[in-house]
Amino acid sequence: MSSAAVSAAPARAALSRRHFLKLSAAASAGLLIGCSAELDTIATLPAEAGDDVFRNAWLHVDPDGGVLFFVPASEMGQGVQTALTMIIAEEMDADWSSIRTVFAPRHSAFENPAYFVQVTGGSASVATYWEKLRKLGATARAMLVQAAANEWQVPADEIRVENSRLTHSGGKSASFGDMAAAAARLDPPSDPPLKAASDFRLIGQPVKRLDTEAKITGQPVYGIDTVLPDMLYATIAQSPVFGGDVAGMDEKAALASRGVKQVVKIPGGVAVVADSFWRAKTGLEALDVRWNDGPNANQSSEGYTAAMKASLAEMDQARFDGAVETLDVEYQTALLAHQPLEPMNCTAHVTADFCRVWVPTQNQHAAAVAAREVTGLDDDQIEIHTTHLGGGFGRRLENDYVYQAVIIAQAAGKPVKMLWTREEDMQHDFYRPMSRVRFRVGLGPDGLPVGWHVKLAEPSHFERTIDSNAPYLKWIPVESIVGDVNMGAGLSRSMVESNPFPYAVDDLDVDTEIMPFGVPNGSHRSVQHSLSGYCKEAMMDECANAAGQDPMAYRRKLLTEEPRYLGVMDLVAEKAGWGNPPPGRFQGLAVHKSFGTWVAEVAEISVENGSAIRIHRIVCAVDCGMVINPAIAESQVTGAVLWGLEGAMFGEITIAGGRTEQSNFHDYRVLHMSEAPPVEVHFVPSGEAPSGLGEPGTPPLAAALTNAIFAATGKRIRELPIVNQGFSLATNA
Repeated sequence: MSSAAVSAAPARAALSRRHFLKLSAAASAGLLIGCSAELDTIATLPAEAGDDVFRNAWLHVDPDGGVLFFVPASEMGQGVQTALTMIIAEEMDADWSSIRTVFAPRHSAFENPAYFVQVTGGSASVATYWEKLRKLGATARAMLVQAAANEWQVPADEIRVENSRLTHSGGKSASFGDMAAAAARLDPPSDPPLKAASDFRLIGQPVKRLDTEAKITGQPVYGIDTVLPDMLYATIAQSPVFGGDVAGMDEKAALASRGVKQVVKIPGGVAVVADSFWRAKTGLEALDVRWNDGPNANQSSEGYTAAMKASLAEMDQARFDGAVETLDVEYQTALLAHQPLEPMNCTAHVTADFCRVWVPTQNQHAAAVAAREVTGLDDDQIEIHTTHLGGGFGRRLENDYVYQAVIIAQAAGKPVKMLWTREEDMQHDFYRPMSRVRFRVGLGPDGLPVGWHVKLAEPSHFERTIDSNAPYLKWIPVESIVGDVNMGAGLSRSMVESNPFPYAVDDLDVDTEIMPFGVPNGSHRSVQHSLSGYCKEAMMDECANAAGQDPMAYRRKLLTEEPRYLGVMDLVAEKAGWGNPPPGRFQGLAVHKSFGTWVAEVAEISVENGSAIRIHRIVCAVDCGMVINPAIAESQVTGAVLWGLEGAMFGEITIAGGRTEQSNFHDYRVLHMSEAPPVEVHFVPSGEAPSGLGEPGTPPLAAALTNAIFAATGKRIRELPIVNQGFSLATNA
């Protein structure tokens, strides 16, 4: 099989049958390597294994020298398709131009080592696959080298590898393709040597993304692009009130609508199936539905705020020994929507023998759970084909839309593509929770904290996620064991806290109360860190101000045992010119660790007419260990910063009568291009293993900006969004 045979692979979501047959035919002559999720088994895979041969294949070298890598993570714009492939190619010494990719099928071999299920989230892809992919690449290289050594009758350590060619000083030379079949007959080495970082030629370089050209020319298949023979289309309406359901409906007008095939009841709502999406939408508009609002019809944003305030009012009022001043402050954040550009959609085909799903998902495991529960089929009868994702941000960790599509397709007896409208997507999200936090901080004679007590009130981030995706963990008492981590990552020093409160305060106490609100909530880019990064760093600024000390110097005194925090602070101070902004400009600082990555940010602003904020620049210093691709890494941090800016400045979902009031981008404000400030990203040089990058740029932004607003105006912003506090955002045109 020539590399040209898979030239469109970067644009493909899964192996087509035709493409699979080509690969299967080539596997007997090429090198096909598979491994377990735990990397305790690496083996070559024989083509005679049949259809299962590619279910756990990670890497294929074909006879013409092309290298095909099965990407184990979902690509949603974050660049993982390129970054993970760079790791494999680096250890193989493969010619970058020979690399092709496809998205891995659902299989236990592709489970994320951090989560034990096949899922993409938590900024974990590069960090968790780093060692595994290095070993896979090194294994392939070693087998190809040994095959050449056997054929040439020379020692393996005398063979040089570069750009997919094997050479020996005696004049022998061969391509990877020439040695692929011979390599496939060898046993994989148990512990192949890995490259020293000093020998890297791809890692650390701004290699062009594999999907750039394809996306420019419209080749990648997103979920919304899926087309199957004899396919029908569906769209849905769910109860406007969370927890409600259909009380009754009159289907006559809908069924009389042109192209409409049927009406299907789904949990909490109804679907209309037709021969086009527009006709399904028109039929849905004609459907007369009566709703039972259920138990949440009286819930509102105002009620949530009142409940959280009442919870925080019960906070312990203990005095702090040695304190000369006590600060007592509350912060609040709003519900936020995900609003990915591609609304929720899923295509399903269900028969008595199989269920096939094509879906833009971050969570192949949960998608398979949905298909299995709806159809009752065995696990090996279910196929999940992952497409490109038009934005994820945590929303596509959920499987609600997969349940719906499978139910509809089963009822229709044909393949059905189900697509939500933008309004449905906005009003039936799993939102970033509404949260309120109270700090009681005692300051000693030197102005430093002698006591730091916190109480948080908000819905659980993870309790429902555990119930849905890991039922075998339901026995865990989430509220008592992981409450501090669940609700306030970065605020506590819990034994299960991966990003503990870093500041040197002896009397630290964190209390939490999970609020039983009726609004669905879920993972939202940076999850609980978007709360803790804001309120912790805003509160630290309040302490510095009360002590009459510079915010940067104040933090340094409390971080003497935290060298990587100090490293990003040193770098951001240098690059931002901390303490010396241009005349009329003001600076705000925040520093936070999340997903194994340290980030310090400085917002430099001016304020016009007392209320119009002009952001001149956001300067970021990032310690994420080794940077795989600087261009992708910079884009990730920049995107996370602007995501944080949008949420802090404008983002707010409001609830009235148990339903979301916003419906589209006309009333859910997003950041405009003309408002986006310059973002300067600087990386701390490091030889440490890489850590997460998709989310860590978000948490410090809100505090850096609100701290800058205080420096400019003397006004503290303790409730988000900022626009609700009398400020606007000036354009940077």
